[in-house]
Amino acid sequence: MTSALVVGGSGFLGQSLLKVLGRRGVGTYVGKPFSGGIQFDATRARLGDVEARLPADLSHVFILYGAVNPDWCARDPQATRQINVDSIVRLVEDCFARGLTPVFMSTDYVYDSHPNERSEDEPRSATTEYGRQKSEVEAWLEKADRLWLICRSSKIVSGDVGTHSVLGQWVEDIRAGRTIRCATDQIFTPGHVDDIATAMVELADTGRRGIYHVAGPESMSRYDLASLLVENVRRRTKTAIAFESCSLSDIPFLEKRPLNTSIATAKLRSAVSRRFMTMADLARDVATFHFPDA
Repeated sequence: MTSALVVGGSGFLGQSLLKVLGRRGVGTYVGKPFSGGIQFDATRARLGDVEARLPADLSHVFILYGAVNPDWCARDPQATRQINVDSIVRLVEDCFARGLTPVFMSTDYVYDSHPNERSEDEPRSATTEYGRQKSEVEAWLEKADRLWLICRSSKIVSGDVGTHSVLGQWVEDIRAGRTIRCATDQIFTPGHVDDIATAMVELADTGRRGIYHVAGPESMSRYDLASLLVENVRRRTKTAIAFESCSLSDIPFLEKRPLNTSIATAKLRSAVSRRFMTMADLARDVATFHFPDA
């Protein structure tokens, strides 16, 4: 990889990717401008519309944008499919026409619930509209006789507040005295956003192609992840924390969501040098930063 375009650069992962890429990266935004960013709505425009502003040595395009709320996809499959499938296929076609390698961000929701971690070569089995849309793009790419890379992630986290990270949201809940309620039967494979971004860049830099699960070193429940944070905060402060367990079925989603979407990452570990932070270490660091000793 020489230089890269991050489509969806204003988002949680996009900002981290641009930080890792440094001068090699340029990002796009739609409604959230940022310094150095290019305004580009991939659902309405084509890559050629901004080609004059792209690096001359551009080699890769990270595709991060999309309608990522599963309930939105369930509520309006036609509109979200235009974003998650139609516009992305058009963007990938534009990449191929220019000899660029697309790096498509996918999800563990391409699988149904399963008691064991799923590997990259297992067949897709999505049970949600969001997962089916991501699966359709994956299947389209697999038929393309070009260079491409798919990075499937699970829960992406950090300790930052005001972001898409559940850890940051729980920090805000604790500060506001709101109850944290988490499912004990929802299992995923969380990874720190900077680890995920660094691994994706390394995969591109080393010319990897195909599908890689880009996620953390261990799978756990949503409740267990929250417990790590709550226990660390309780050690550091006298703040009362309302913390409850529940089942995923207790939450009124529009679709039944898969319980265990944990993914195996052995293929990634053999391909990159980055060693991911454990959630125990991250929870300790988040509590230390946001809740100094009482």
